[in-house]
Amino acid sequence: MKIKRYLNLLIVNTKKLKLGYRFLRFKLFVLRTYTSGKIKLSKAKAWNKFYWVKYSETIWWRRHKLGVTLFGLFALFCLSLYPYDYIYGYLKDWDEIKIDHCRELFLSVGGALIGATVLVFSFIMFAMQINVERLPIGLFSKFSTDLKLLGVFGSTFLLSVTLTFISLGSDSLEIIDLLYLSVWIIITIFVLFIYAYQRAMALINPLKQLQHIKDAVKIELNAWIKRFKRAKPLYQSPKERLSLDNTGSDLVATAYFKINHHWANEVKRAINHCIAFSRQYTEYGDYEVSATALNTIISINQLYVQAKGNTFYSDTLFIENPLTTDNFINDTLEHLRQNIQVAISRKDEKQIEQNFNALAYLVQIYLQIKYATEYSSKTHAHLASSYLMEGIQSVAPHNMPDILMKGIRLISDVAKSFLILAQPNDIVSSADKIALIGATGIANESHRPVLLTAVQQLTNLTGWLLSSKHHDLQHAMNEVRQNLTMLADLFLKNAKDKPLMSTHSTYLKPYYSCTGTFITFLTEATNKILQAQENDLEMKEVIGNIEDWADGIYQPQKELLLLAIKQKSFLAFDIIRWDTHVVKLLLAISTSQVCDHDDKENLERHANWLASTLTWIPRDKETVATLEGYQMTEVLFEMAVDAYAYKSLGVFKTSKDLLLTWGIEGGRHQIGWAILERSVYALATLALLPDSLLALNFLKQQIIQNLAKPDSPTQEIRDRAARDIREKAETLYRRGHWSSSIEHEMSRVDRDKLKVLLHEIANILSPDTTSNHITP
Repeated sequence: MKIKRYLNLLIVNTKKLKLGYRFLRFKLFVLRTYTSGKIKLSKAKAWNKFYWVKYSETIWWRRHKLGVTLFGLFALFCLSLYPYDYIYGYLKDWDEIKIDHCRELFLSVGGALIGATVLVFSFIMFAMQINVERLPIGLFSKFSTDLKLLGVFGSTFLLSVTLTFISLGSDSLEIIDLLYLSVWIIITIFVLFIYAYQRAMALINPLKQLQHIKDAVKIELNAWIKRFKRAKPLYQSPKERLSLDNTGSDLVATAYFKINHHWANEVKRAINHCIAFSRQYTEYGDYEVSATALNTIISINQLYVQAKGNTFYSDTLFIENPLTTDNFINDTLEHLRQNIQVAISRKDEKQIEQNFNALAYLVQIYLQIKYATEYSSKTHAHLASSYLMEGIQSVAPHNMPDILMKGIRLISDVAKSFLILAQPNDIVSSADKIALIGATGIANESHRPVLLTAVQQLTNLTGWLLSSKHHDLQHAMNEVRQNLTMLADLFLKNAKDKPLMSTHSTYLKPYYSCTGTFITFLTEATNKILQAQENDLEMKEVIGNIEDWADGIYQPQKELLLLAIKQKSFLAFDIIRWDTHVVKLLLAISTSQVCDHDDKENLERHANWLASTLTWIPRDKETVATLEGYQMTEVLFEMAVDAYAYKSLGVFKTSKDLLLTWGIEGGRHQIGWAILERSVYALATLALLPDSLLALNFLKQQIIQNLAKPDSPTQEIRDRAARDIREKAETLYRRGHWSSSIEHEMSRVDRDKLKVLLHEIANILSPDTTSNHITP
C-alpha cells in the first residue's frame, strides 16, 4: 500500500513539475514576445528619429550654407593665430639662404596657381558654354557672361599674382606675416575654385536657370510696383487722392500700366524662355525639366496677377470693354495651346498631360483675380478654362483614351473651383464639354473608360451642386442632368447590352445604380439631415438644393426606363431600383426636423411623380417576364412599405395602385412567376399593417374593378391563383427563412386576419371554386 501511495505521489508530483515547466515556458514566451515587441518599437522610433534629424539637417544646411561656411573660415582664421608666437620664434633666426628658399617657394606656388586658375576657368567656361548654347538666344549671352563667375575668376587671378609678389619679402620678420598671408591666399583660392565650380554647375543646370528666370521676374515686377507707388501722386487730381473708383477698380494703376505698356515685356520674355525650355527638353525626354518650366510659367502668372492688383476688368453684358483683354494672359494661353498641338503631333502623352495640368493651375490662379464687384464674371478664368477644354477635345481623334480621361478629371476639378469661387452657372460649359468628350466612348469600344469617367465626373458635379451654398442652382442642375441623360440615351441606342457583362450598367453605374457614387452621396446627405437639429441652416440649404434637383427628375427617368426596356438592357433594373431608392430618400428627408411644411410637400410631390414613372412600364409578356425576373413585385412592395413607414399617403397610394395593376395586368401572362398571387399577398399585407392607409373593403372593391377590365387574367389563371392563395392562407403558421420581403412582412401581421382576407380575395378571383377542399 505504501509503495502504491508513493507511486501515486510521484506521479502527481511529476504532473505538477510538467505543468510548472509548461507554465514557465509560457511565461518565458510571453516575456520574450513582449521584450521583442518593445525592442522592435524602440528600433523603429530610433530610425524614425534618425531620418527626421537627417532631413532637418539637410533643410538647415540649404538655408544657412553660406553663413556656416563664412563662420567656419573665420573660426579657422582665429585658430591659426594661436601658434603665431611659436612660429615667430622659430623663423626669426633664419639666415638669408632659408629666406631665399622661402621666396622661391612663394614664387613657384604663385606661378602654379596662376596657371591653375587659367586652366580651371578655361575648362569651366568651355563646359558651361557647351551647355548654355542650348538656351534661348535671349538667355545665352546672359548666362555665358555671368558677372559673378567672371568676378571669381578675376579675384582668383589677382590672388595668385599677389602670392607671386609675396616672394619680394625682405627679411625674416616679414616672412612670418607673408607665410600667414600666403596660406590664407591658397585657402581662399581653393574656396573660390569650389564656388566657381558650383556656380558653373548652377548656370548649366536647367532647373537653376528656370529658378533664376523666376527670381528675375520677381525683381522686375517689384521694381515696377515701387515705381508706380512713387509716381502715384502724378496721376491723381489735387482735390481727390482716392485710387479706387466707386466700382472697386484701381483706375490710377490702370492708367499707369496703360501708359507704361512696356512694363510687362520682361515678364513676357520670361514666358517665352520657359516655353522654349519645355519644348526643347521634352524632345530629349527630360520631362522633369519640362514640368519645372511649366511650373515656372504658373509661378510667373501668379506674380503677375499679384503685381497688377485691381486693374483687371471683366466682360459686361451689353458693353464691350477694351480693358478686358490682357495681352500677357493671352500670350501665355496661346503658347500653351501651341505646346499642346506640338505634343499631339509627336504623340507625346506626357507632354500633353503636363500642359493640361498647367492650364488647370492657371484657371485656379485667374479665379483669384479681383474684379470690380463680387459678382463680376471670371473672364480670364473662363478664357483659360476654354483653352483647357478645347485642348482636351482636340486629343479625341488621336486615340489617346488615357489623356482624355485625365482631361475630363481636370475639367471636373476646374468646374468645382468655379462652383466654389464663382457662380453655379459657370459650370454649365464644363458639364457640356465633359459630356461631349465622354460621348467618344460610345462609338469606340476602346474609349469606353472615357465614357465611364465622364459619367463619374458629371455625377460628382451633381453631388457638389447638392452640397453647394449658392442659390439659384436650378439651371446648373438641369444642364448637368441633361448631359447625363444624353450620354445614357446615346449609349442605349448605339451600343448593345451584353447579357453576362451588363455593358450599359457597367459604364453608367456611377449615377444610375443603387451602389453608385450619386446614391451613396445622397444617402450620406440624408443621414446628416436626419441627425440635424431644427435650426440647422446648412442642412436647410442642402434640403433646398435636393428639392431643386428632384424637381422634374421624373421626366428623363421615365424616358430612359422605357428606352432601356425597349433595348432589353439590364439598365432597366438599375433605373427601377434607383427610382425606388430615391423615392425612399426623399420621403426620409421630408420627415426630418429641419424640413419645413412647404419643403415636405414639395419633396413628397417629387417622390410621388418619380414613383409614378413605373406606371408607364409596358405590360406585354416579354417585358413582364424580364422585369419580374428582376423582382418587380418585390420592388413595388418595398416602395409601398417605405411610404407607409414615412406616412406618405400619395406615394403609398401610387405604390398600391402599381402593385394592383402589375398583378392583374402582368398576371395574365403564364410565365411561371406567380405574379398575381404574390401581388395579392403584398396587397393583403399592406392592408393589415397597423394604421394602414388601405381599407380592406376598398382593396376588395379595387380588385373587382380591375378584374372586370379587358386585359385581366383569364378564368383559368384566376382559378389556379385562387387555389394557390388558399393553400398559402392555410400554411401561414409555418416558420421558415424568407428571402422575400413580402413573406417577411406577412409573418409580422395578424395571421388570423390575413388568412380570412386571403380567402376572401381568392373567392373574388374564383367564386366557383369556393367550396373546394384545401389540404394544408
